Amino acid sequence: TAYRSIPAGAVATVTKVERKGTVQRAPLLYDLTTLQKDCNVHLDLPADKTLDIAQSLYEKKLISYPRTGSRHIPDDVMEQIPGLLEKITGTPAFKEYGKTFDISNLNTRSVDGTKVTDHHALITTGIAPEGLSEAEAAVYRMIAGRMLEAFSPDCGKESLTMECLLDGMVFRARSSAVVSPGWRAVFNRNGDREKDEPE
Repeated sequence: TAYRSIPAGAVATVTKVERKGTVQRAPLLYDLTTLQKDCNVHLDLPADKTLDIAQSLYEKKLISYPRTGSRHIPDDVMEQIPGLLEKITGTPAFKEYGKTFDISNLNTRSVDGTKVTDHHALITTGIAPEGLSEAEAAVYRMIAGRMLEAFSPDCGKESLTMECLLDGMVFRARSSAVVSPGWRAVFNRNGDREKDEPE
């Protein structure tokens, strides 16, 4: 309604322009709960079904122990990560991302032995998955993709706020743009996990 009351030909004066760079940190590795949440959102799988599938992948020696509450790995497990990531980026699902992924400069946010409980975070084992059902393959891709996300650079964004004065009224516009996608390029999803990652 305020917009409609502005006379035709009125000239706006820009009173403020503010650019601000922000960083969205790479997510931590999966524990069982965060895997179940993401599989529910992206694969429409209920929690118990995700657990059954993860247990099946574990029994096939494709992933580490799934019933974990930890989202971190210790230093000795980190030593295996570059080799595991090389295998993941060699798969069709992540080959494109692998072309830009710098395996020599990994994000180590998920590496902290003091935060590991009985079992470390969910990771793949490096054994090539074969003969998986569609659901098993999808959950495996979620875990492998999360590994890539966790060890990728942070996502850099720039927010722009602009204020204008028009016919005695202040109008404000806000926008946000990704300037360096970092970990967000793994799955190229928009707007997910904006608020649920701990700082």
